[in-house]
Amino acid sequence: FSFARELTPTANEKNIYPDILISGENFRLAVEVERTFKRQELRYYSKFIDYKDLGYTHVLYVCANREIEKQVAKYASSFEFIGVTILGDEFNVKSRNKNLNEFLKEKYK
Repeated sequence: FSFARELTPTANEKNIYPDILISGENFRLAVEVERTFKRQELRYYSKFIDYKDLGYTHVLYVCANREIEKQVAKYASSFEFIGVTILGDEFNVKSRNKNLNEFLKEKYK
């Protein structure tokens, strides 16, 4: 894995930098750590679409508390490749009613 801020997008890519990027053959996971809830709904949707357009297979939002988790999960509910969990919650992806392993095993197109 690599820290995404070290990566430079190609000319045709959008400037989107997840907190952590894990990629492999046919797999690209972005991890976003949400410590505060400061974005507007439209900014979340825009970022979700950018991740899809850039070929990310999975995006995991790890939230600092239940309030943040609840809001991000609400916004992400129509994007199957996005999971939302809370820090220290044994990586249960509550927004998808799955544990982390189950979420990552699924393929989304």
